[in-house]
Amino acid sequence: MEQINSLDTLLNKQIFIFKNDEDILNLAALLYYSKCLISPSTGTIHLATNLEIPSIGLYPYKDDEQWPTFNKNYVFIPKPQKELSKQEIDEIIEECLDRLKQLLD
Repeated sequence: MEQINSLDTLLNKQIFIFKNDEDILNLAALLYYSKCLISPSTGTIHLATNLEIPSIGLYPYKDDEQWPTFNKNYVFIPKPQKELSKQEIDEIIEECLDRLKQLLD
């Protein structure tokens, strides 16, 4: 909270902290007001795809065919996290940021 409160006032007005609980409608409401979701292949991204919320899926290669999203926008992660090198992690982050910029422009 200290880090969030220390942000620029204008930026801080754009950050909302949402306390989720076990009610899926709370998650649906949060997604409804989101411009983009970045998520692994979980229930959250599949709920977002049903609401047609732009998303970036952090997927292993097989999940794009099994669990597609409506916009089919994926950053593929080639192996388990513990096997990724720092360079591979940096490349994944960079690709994710590039895709996010495209969605928000």
